[in-house]
Amino acid sequence: MHRFLSVLGILVLLLPQAYAQSVNDDINELRRQLSRSSVDTGRVSLLLKIAGQHVNAAYKNHDDLDSALAHANAAMKLSWQLNTDKWKGQCYLMYSKICMQQPDTIKGREYVLKAGELFKSLNDKNGMADACVELSSYYGNGDYPEVIATPSFQQRIRLMEQAEELYEQAGNKLKEANVLKQLGQVYMDAETDEKKALPVLFKAQAIYQQLHYDRLEDLYRMISRVFQVTGDNEKAIQYGLLALKTADALHDSDGIAEIYNNLGQIYFYLEQYEKSREYYQQSFSFAEQSDKHIELLLTVANSLINANNRTGRVKQNIEFLAYMEKKHPVMSAEQQILYDAGYLACYQVLKEYKTAAPYAARLAKISSSKSPHNGIQPFIYFPLIRYYLATGNYRSARKYCALNELHWQKLNFPNNIEKNYHLWYRADSCLGDTKQELLHYRKYITIRDSLFNKEKSKQISELQIQYETEKKEQNIQLLTKQAQLKETQLERVKLTKNIIIGGAVMLAILLGLGYNRYRLKQRSNRLLEAQQKEISQKNSSLSKLLEEKEWLIKEIHHRVKNNLQIVISLLNTQSHYLDNEAAVAAIIESQHRMQAMSLIHQKLYQSENVTSVDMLVYISELVNYLQDSYDTGHRILFSQDVERIDLDVSQAIPVGLILNEAITNAIKYAFPCGATGTITIVMNRAMGNNILLSISDNGIGMVDDTNKVKNNSLGMSLMKGLASQLGGTFTIYSSNGFKNEIEFPYV
Repeated sequence: MHRFLSVLGILVLLLPQAYAQSVNDDINELRRQLSRSSVDTGRVSLLLKIAGQHVNAAYKNHDDLDSALAHANAAMKLSWQLNTDKWKGQCYLMYSKICMQQPDTIKGREYVLKAGELFKSLNDKNGMADACVELSSYYGNGDYPEVIATPSFQQRIRLMEQAEELYEQAGNKLKEANVLKQLGQVYMDAETDEKKALPVLFKAQAIYQQLHYDRLEDLYRMISRVFQVTGDNEKAIQYGLLALKTADALHDSDGIAEIYNNLGQIYFYLEQYEKSREYYQQSFSFAEQSDKHIELLLTVANSLINANNRTGRVKQNIEFLAYMEKKHPVMSAEQQILYDAGYLACYQVLKEYKTAAPYAARLAKISSSKSPHNGIQPFIYFPLIRYYLATGNYRSARKYCALNELHWQKLNFPNNIEKNYHLWYRADSCLGDTKQELLHYRKYITIRDSLFNKEKSKQISELQIQYETEKKEQNIQLLTKQAQLKETQLERVKLTKNIIIGGAVMLAILLGLGYNRYRLKQRSNRLLEAQQKEISQKNSSLSKLLEEKEWLIKEIHHRVKNNLQIVISLLNTQSHYLDNEAAVAAIIESQHRMQAMSLIHQKLYQSENVTSVDMLVYISELVNYLQDSYDTGHRILFSQDVERIDLDVSQAIPVGLILNEAITNAIKYAFPCGATGTITIVMNRAMGNNILLSISDNGIGMVDDTNKVKNNSLGMSLMKGLASQLGGTFTIYSSNGFKNEIEFPYV
């Protein structure tokens, strides 16, 4: 489900993972490694890593996509030279990532499917799992519950579950843990009770610990959030502090900002506002230092404003909002909502309702313009409810309480449901609606008792004291280590003097050896240059031979096409001397068959690819030709649903003849006496590695006396024979028209 967990700052869950702090340094280091690499699969791996870094950086600079594509092309070229299908598949996956950024999802999916086919042919479970993970990113993209409930989102879950199973079979523990962590986040988005998320996240934790993997701060933060959603604040704080401890040890400033914000939310719900404010203040400091995500910064600022209001720092908040607007101007409607909600809360506490009124009106207008399921609504509902209660507009307060309940019941977040009932029963009381007041008060007390009691408060305080004690002990240990380090440094100074003397002697020896190696290297380079020159000459000769070969093939196709056109012309001339209508019809049908083959050869000599035909373009031109030949006009419409598929000439010619026969039959027999109708042509990929071709019409179908089928028995026999030649099956149907269907393997 869409995780805007509260008006205090749940935009964090929508933020992408923070990128590495020094992307350029990583790329430069990879390029240094590339300059020293050999022409092998290790070089392919380095090229793809550099491409991946550029893809990650493309969110800031779109030019990085060009660099990513250049390195991916270099990796693919080398993979073909080395003839390694495994790395070809990895290159296709990188192409998919680039397409997602452009965005070109249709082309990107094609690359993923190509990669999956290669990995499957190699029985490479790691590669198959990588393809499943990449393919899952094309499903279930969306922020709102109505998007997440779609079959597309469920397909995303199935693909990730399949990837986890494949990684487990391959023994790739790290990637298995990574995909489990991603799957846990997806379950949190898709489920209403988080029952599936916790086991998956705990399984990932066990694998990470088994591998001694220490970057667990994000995993702990996710587990903390699940417990927060389910109302187990004790465990939420326990895992939140564990995440903070881990991130602090790794100096992850972006992660620390999010963790401090989450802990501040929990303490806010527990009404420990001073402690909540401390965590929000820390979160804001780290978020402002990194300044990578303005959404995170504004969310934390909004949370800090609410905590300040609860601790009597209202005027300080107004100055703070002015500072934020100046340093971070509004760039979107969502950002404007955060500022408006902040000002509204402040002026409401100060009881300056006239000053607050424009902010309330603007928030109400934005709310009415958006879907009730829109994730930004919680940032509007709570401030408006409190404002309307304070200004005596109790009916409006009850209206937004009802909307707020629908939102949080769908998200199953008890903390906010409890607060909403508290505000609701107050509005009922002011309106004198005793029945509703009692109902909402009971619900409020029931949820509050389930979420919080004195024993839990005591346990939470103990957790906080334990964490702070551990931190002080760590500081003492750090000071002790610093003293020991100084002593060690003094000893190292003495040792360094001795090493310098010995090093000077060794340096002289190494310089002599180095000069000798330099002379040998020069001699070797001269030999290599001579060999390289010879290789270059041979490569030039081979290139010329290849160009001549391609020219000859194109010339052959051109001449075949011309010969077919001559035969068509001869048949046309011959038809003028015949009086027999059946003979003339037979000649015309033969002309159409030859034209179908002629078009294929024309495509081959006109395109760069001399071995395969683009069926999308070919079928369109064949249909146009047959429309003109039979002068169908607007009486018969043609509907084409053809996938872009390149067929080898050995398959393209039989397919072209089948299309000619089937379309011709439909034009001649499906719509007698000038009837109108539609002929539908479909060609796409089927299960496995098959292609499904169907030509159907909505005409009269198969008549009782099969004369028309018999009259066209040559055409039907020809289609059956051609289907058999393709190694496929030929089926006909007669229901609401007539349908020819051929399924054959894709070569």
